[in-house]
Amino acid sequence: MSERDTIRAFLAVELPASVRKVIARLQRQLQRELPHSDQLRWVNPDIAHITLKFLGEVPVAEIGRVSERVEAIARQHTAFPTALGSLGVFPHIRRPRVVWVEATDEHGAFRRLARDIETAMSALGFQPEKSKRYIPHITLARTRQHIRRQQQAEIGNTIGDLDIVATVEWRVDTITFIRSVLTPQGPQYTPLSTHHLREADENA
Repeated sequence: MSERDTIRAFLAVELPASVRKVIARLQRQLQRELPHSDQLRWVNPDIAHITLKFLGEVPVAEIGRVSERVEAIARQHTAFPTALGSLGVFPHIRRPRVVWVEATDEHGAFRRLARDIETAMSALGFQPEKSKRYIPHITLARTRQHIRRQQQAEIGNTIGDLDIVATVEWRVDTITFIRSVLTPQGPQYTPLSTHHLREADENA
């Protein structure tokens, strides 16, 4: 199979414009307050999202089947509220590689949605996630490849001490199947299909 027979893709919750504005404001605040912020690559807030499942290379012939499975899952889940929460890092506060802000999941709706997507995509042959615990989050920045460990530790320690207030609430009501093309200027995303979660009063 040649490279042209596959696309790089993932499943995500896209963000309303109001949330992206708050994300941009939060990034500017962190750029001022974090040490070594020049050692961080900041995500363009216009393409910020909450990943539900990174699929990797998807055979073009399988795009339709993926969309069908996601549509079926969406119809099994009801739209739900979320909000921005606290800051976090992966993999560890002493050596962060990714800086993020959580999307709250008070009643576990995000985790149930991600679990059902994981099960369905595994059945289609996609690699299961290594982490057993799904954390809904929006990536804000990633450390540069050659950052020193001491710089990483200082960034992590500062994040642990920051008291960030970024209040915005919104409603999760769609899942988007997105193609990702990596370029020197950053990733370019193209929605392939959008799938609507049920309204609360549907089939009541």
